[in-house]
Amino acid sequence: MFITLNNTKQHLNIDESYRADDDYILSLIQNAEDAVAKRLNVKHLSQLVNPNTGGLPDSVLQSILLLVGNWYQNREPIAIGNAVKIPYTLDFIFDLNKNYNSPF
Repeated sequence: MFITLNNTKQHLNIDESYRADDDYILSLIQNAEDAVAKRLNVKHLSQLVNPNTGGLPDSVLQSILLLVGNWYQNREPIAIGNAVKIPYTLDFIFDLNKNYNSPF
């Protein structure tokens, strides 16, 4: 995994001493990393690792955190009220990093 549990808890504003949801959050991280890789049209996120820094682009890390945050907060596929898509979030980040040359 490229995102740590502690980084994710900071993103979710969860105290690191709270452990009841740790396994659930870890599963969300794994699923988000898989989803981001597929959306960016790469087999695995390791293909995006910068050889100079050894890490993923910050925008890819942010997209994983955005997905985890959304899935953690909204555990059902429906919402009550008016839903509005927020610009410059996931779709914007995905477009910055998508591999358009791969047939994957």
